[in-house]
Amino acid sequence: NSVSKRSSEDNKASVIEKYVYGGDTTVSGVVNLADETGKMRDDSVYYYYSGDNNLTLPGGSVEIGKTKVVHSDKTVTITNNVIYEDGYKNFSDMPKLIVYAKGDIKIGCNVGRIDGILIAEGTVTTCVDGNGNAPEVNSSLRSNQLVINGTIVAKKLVPNRTYGAGTGANSIVPAEIINFDPTLYQWGGQKMESQG
Repeated sequence: NSVSKRSSEDNKASVIEKYVYGGDTTVSGVVNLADETGKMRDDSVYYYYSGDNNLTLPGGSVEIGKTKVVHSDKTVTITNNVIYEDGYKNFSDMPKLIVYAKGDIKIGCNVGRIDGILIAEGTVTTCVDGNGNAPEVNSSLRSNQLVINGTIVAKKLVPNRTYGAGTGANSIVPAEIINFDPTLYQWGGQKMESQG
């Protein structure tokens, strides 16, 4: 088996050190992943928000060969799908997205797919309504499935969707699927070490 001898906190710190800059504010409350003007930091496209309100990421795509970093001193709310462009042929061309929030990361109930690494110093919640709150348990808003192709590192994870909680064939289908992506280790410069 291949396992890491380092904790997720070590790997989180490595990713933050490598990709998170701070400093100049580059967005004013909403991230447009297609807008790269004035946002290059080394080899990354860097979207930084230091305002008093929360930052909104209204979905988008990350192109082949691009590394995009979304960083907020507060909470980040993802309101639509964020997807990697397909067709890359090697690891170095793989699109990369890091979302780093010093607060929480909230995912809209309508979001069905997120590709990337989500790092929150607080809580990651997988279903919030348009006001950023978790809907009632029996709300139909919770009934969408979410697939995350990547990694979540947070103080707390609240997987609060109810997709698959019905009856019949779909009653065992998971509400949230996290397809673990080891790029957290690779992007942070860590190596997976083999243990017998």
